[in-house]
Amino acid sequence: MCYNKSSMKSLKNKTKKISFRIGLTLGLEIVTLLFVLILFIGGTMRKSLRDEYVNSAMALVRSGVKIMNQRNSRSTQQLRLYTLSDLALSNEFSTERVAEWLVQHRKLRYQDFQRLFYVDIETGMAYSDEGDVFSVKNTEYFTRIKEGNLSQYISNPVGTSAADAVFYVCKSINKNKKMMGFFCAEINHATLAKALVDIKIDGEGVTLLLTEDGTSAIHPVEEMQMKANFVKDDYGFRGGA
Repeated sequence: MCYNKSSMKSLKNKTKKISFRIGLTLGLEIVTLLFVLILFIGGTMRKSLRDEYVNSAMALVRSGVKIMNQRNSRSTQQLRLYTLSDLALSNEFSTERVAEWLVQHRKLRYQDFQRLFYVDIETGMAYSDEGDVFSVKNTEYFTRIKEGNLSQYISNPVGTSAADAVFYVCKSINKNKKMMGFFCAEINHATLAKALVDIKIDGEGVTLLLTEDGTSAIHPVEEMQMKANFVKDDYGFRGGA
């Protein structure tokens, strides 16, 4: 078969066009594959970071729940010695009898409790196992329990520094579906802090205890306890969870 110069030139041009189209198609396919690969890698990395964050958050929650449940359980279990006592369950229950009973059973007080007392919900008067009588009507924990009709409550820290701050653990007494009062135990800051600061979250994280307004009630750095506020102050992660 013979080709003239014109035919040869036309064939070369067609070959070039086909080669160009093939090269362009391959190039587009390669770019597309690279884009898909980047998206895949990015998605994988985001998923990995997301999973890492979720796992850390879950570890935080599990540790927090475990810590607070242990402390809460230990304290509230001790208060059940009072709320489930024969006197508390009897039909002869009265504030006067509880006040007398507490003094007689002072040795029942758990070692973590600095003070233990019963509060009459109607008057706000407290009767301690040492025989003291005083008013708690204006305290945060009295207001919370009475207005919320709560069965138990752990207060915000009361005090100006780690040296004098205390927490109040309370458990109520009900008769005929009516709250009569509550037993309340006072725990100092050092006792609660000791139970928390040495616990690591997921091997690395630390445990903090914040009050409702964001104040660091318990922190591994002693200088920040009862001083730093993670809501009002800027620590580089304000608003973080």
